[in-house]
Amino acid sequence: MLGIPAKSLTRSLALAIVLGLSGIAGLASAGASVAPEPVLITGSYSARGSMRGARNSTDSQQYITCSLHHIAGNRLPLVACSARDAAGHFLSCTSSDPIQADMVASIRPESSIYFSVLNGYSCGELWVTNDSRSLDGPAPRATAPSTAGVFESVR
Repeated sequence: MLGIPAKSLTRSLALAIVLGLSGIAGLASAGASVAPEPVLITGSYSARGSMRGARNSTDSQQYITCSLHHIAGNRLPLVACSARDAAGHFLSCTSSDPIQADMVASIRPESSIYFSVLNGYSCGELWVTNDSRSLDGPAPRATAPSTAGVFESVR
């Protein structure tokens, strides 16, 4: 079905159910915050971490990033993800999958990223989680744009 192996589809559906249930459980803790996770690299095949956790780490080593590129003349985008943990371990991958490109475009300061590496260079799984609980401090208040000076220039 859709060219997706049954085992992968089953695993993806199970993951979606677990994530959905954890989201329901998270409603009880609305307004709570969680400590941003640092970057963790597992062997030579996966990395995870939060944007804020890497940025606010006490060392100068950690980072996690996914970027989106498009080269003129190519039909597909290029996704590049990389991470370095506190011990200096480095991992990266690339992909031209349009769905992964859409996911990378959704990364924000409150995002957590997980990626796995296939064949030593290709991005396998990519997870992007945007979670308000990883934001620091109170939510910013919306303000109306100022109209000062707008009418003076019309006269």
